[in-house]
Amino acid sequence: MINGNYTGEGRLTTSLKDVRLMLEQGQRFGAPLFIAGIFSQIAQAGYEMGYAGLDPSCIIEVLRGMAGLPPRGAEIPK
Repeated sequence: MINGNYTGEGRLTTSLKDVRLMLEQGQRFGAPLFIAGIFSQIAQAGYEMGYAGLDPSCIIEVLRGMAGLPPRGAEIPK
């Protein structure tokens, strides 16, 4: 994240699938999962921005974009 290198340990799409399953189970058991919900929204934004195949740490670029900062990293679609 510091260097803007998001090649990978995993994929954002996998994390998005997993967090959706967590939220589904949270609803099933009546457990609020506030941070998982926030992550889900940020990950969805990253997916829509073309970051699907990058490491989930690429969500920092979504947050940077929300702050008005330019994207970093060769893997990030411009």
